[in-house]
Amino acid sequence: MVIMTDCKETINVVVIGGTGVGKTWLCNILNNNSVFKFATPQNLKINNMIIDTPAFDRCKITVKVLTEIKDALQSSEQVKLILMICLNAGRLHIQDAYDFNNISKLIQSEFTYGILVNKASKSLMTEHSEEITSFLKKCFSPAPLWIKLIPFHFDSFEDINNEINYEVPFEIRKIINDTISNSPPCKIILKD
Repeated sequence: MVIMTDCKETINVVVIGGTGVGKTWLCNILNNNSVFKFATPQNLKINNMIIDTPAFDRCKITVKVLTEIKDALQSSEQVKLILMICLNAGRLHIQDAYDFNNISKLIQSEFTYGILVNKASKSLMTEHSEEITSFLKKCFSPAPLWIKLIPFHFDSFEDINNEINYEVPFEIRKIINDTISNSPPCKIILKD
């Protein structure tokens, strides 16, 4: 998926987030195939203007990982920055907010981004969507432009052979593609 502006400039979609939140899964959905494997600092994944960055490890962000994320943010004049977070047993990892807030301090320019929350239960999506959105807007700095909950779906995760099943229901693909397509790009300028 290559996203173009009216002036024909390429806009890269940069996906960042912690370990195991579904960044590679998301990149494969955006790319509509299974080109991406797991990203490591040694091999930043760039394909069709979708960039799968190495993960924060929820303990510390290494210099190498930080450099890869900075390179991804400067990969194009315009980027759509997506922070992927995940619910585990209905809980958020506050470390994800801490890590993102530290990365955002490296950005000199004003920027916009969105948060995709992976593995949301149906009850969370229907009964607590406003509460979770309000909570997340308070945790992340600057506040995200948008927050979208992605429903939990068993068929879209690793099977027992560690193979990823890319058969993602159309509804989930549509939620993701529509959300990112409608997200405005921004120019990110990093501090020296």
